[in-house]
Amino acid sequence: MQYVATVAISIASDKAVRELEQAARRSRDQSYVVNDLWLDRVSELEAWTGNKLALTAFATAVLAKATEPEVDPLSLIDRSGDPKSYNARMLARDALVPNARRLGFLLGTDGPDPLAGSPWFGPERIDEIAKWRPKSKRSADNLVGWLAGLTHEDARIALVAFILRRSEVLQRRLEQRKKALVTSEAVVPLAELSDALDRFLDRNPEEGRRGAAAAAAAFAAAGKNVVARPINDPGQVDVDVMDRASLLLVGIEVKQRPATEQDALDIAAGAHARGATRAILCAFGQGTIRLPNDQLIAEADAEYGVFLQIVYSTGELIRLSALTSELARPDILSGFLRAFAEHLEALGGSEEGLNQWQALTKRWARKRHG
Repeated sequence: MQYVATVAISIASDKAVRELEQAARRSRDQSYVVNDLWLDRVSELEAWTGNKLALTAFATAVLAKATEPEVDPLSLIDRSGDPKSYNARMLARDALVPNARRLGFLLGTDGPDPLAGSPWFGPERIDEIAKWRPKSKRSADNLVGWLAGLTHEDARIALVAFILRRSEVLQRRLEQRKKALVTSEAVVPLAELSDALDRFLDRNPEEGRRGAAAAAAAFAAAGKNVVARPINDPGQVDVDVMDRASLLLVGIEVKQRPATEQDALDIAAGAHARGATRAILCAFGQGTIRLPNDQLIAEADAEYGVFLQIVYSTGELIRLSALTSELARPDILSGFLRAFAEHLEALGGSEEGLNQWQALTKRWARKRHG
């Protein structure tokens, strides 16, 4: 079909995110009746073996229709000239993927640009895709049929059902991971734990997530109340160690690239600004280079009235946290394994990283039990 040259529908990311947030709130509202038909359809998509991206494509389509009523949800790209088309790949990449984990639900895969792959990238519409495997054609036909008749109100209802079903899947995975970690807990010598953890951080910092999780876990395992701030949070303090009144006791800054003298003074200033007198700089990316510790400790004390400590390895940090704790050594070391996984998960750590950590704790458990 030929269209008169016209402008496709542009979906603003912020508007789509608001629609997504509203659907997430409804999915948690006990008084809201989630539609059984759409729950069943999401379950059918989950059973579509070999094409988990169909879940993401479906979620993108219903989000688009829920946000902009005039959108054709079967559209994939906005180059056709169809005035009801939109860019599905961009919507998935810029609105759906960055907010799914924040709102507590899973998509089909973990990739940052999920609709960039086959068979979703290339065709202008979902009903123009020809590269279906024979066993996928029935599922593909169902998907096309559901989206072809989708109304604006249907889309909002379907989006709530999708989020509810996929949040349940996420919760089950989290519970399974916690159970696996509990059964595989081991008391690992600190030197062995530190060496393995330092290598794990160095291989892939995950934009600082692994280092922040290690800092939070060190004090959580020691029995402290900690808050690990989201990555790229504008505040100076990455990890808060709180006192019994829920005020900042120790401010921790984590650097997985070479730290500077100014980084050390900045965390002292950040802790001081929040009324704390203790600060730790975790300079995990230094290699063999060392900062002038004595000079910086003296400056932090003189300028900000802050006790500053600089540590260069996870072992130093765990040992430091243990000195503040009344818990037994085995409890701290075994508790660290669980706390690290929990904080890495909460900070948005990758599935690959979490799987690596789980495999490592299981190996330690096997060694412990002979």
